[in-house]
Amino acid sequence: MTKIKLELDVEAVQGIINTLGQLPTSSGAFPLLCDIKAQADAQIAAASAEASGAADVPNRQQRRAASRGAPKPRTEKGA
Repeated sequence: MTKIKLELDVEAVQGIINTLGQLPTSSGAFPLLCDIKAQADAQIAAASAEASGAADVPNRQQRRAASRGAPKPRTEKGA
């Protein structure tokens, strides 16, 4: 499927999300709302991290992948 990228102000995206959220469930708009919200949240988080200089901080998926490869420390019981 061909994808497009729209560039909108945060307020415009919030308006679209609010409008889609008011539609009845039977309209089938909920999956679209979820896709838009996920993309908006990711872009806002990336822009915030970049603005704060935290772009080098690994994201949740990178941290999970790194933690899966590392052995868990053992704790001794009764010591």
